[in-house]
Amino acid sequence: MSDRENLLRNVQIADFALVEAGLFLDTHPTDQNALEYFRTYQKELEKATAAYQAAYGPLTARANEGGRWKWTDGPAPWERAANV
Repeated sequence: MSDRENLLRNVQIADFALVEAGLFLDTHPTDQNALEYFRTYQKELEKATAAYQAAYGPLTARANEGGRWKWTDGPAPWERAANV
């Protein structure tokens, strides 16, 4: 697995965990263990997203920063570059 794929996989894992924890919390809103699990993966997603974006650019159009539109630079996150 390339570095790019590994970084994207880390984003996907953390995002999946957050979605699942959110669904659980919808029916168990006072479960402290679930809330802590959610917070842990929320931090993991922030770190994983920052690491990916620092190396390969924005994951979503909402993450665009700077003085110009970068979303369309290079391959999209879900596309494999020819050299990956």
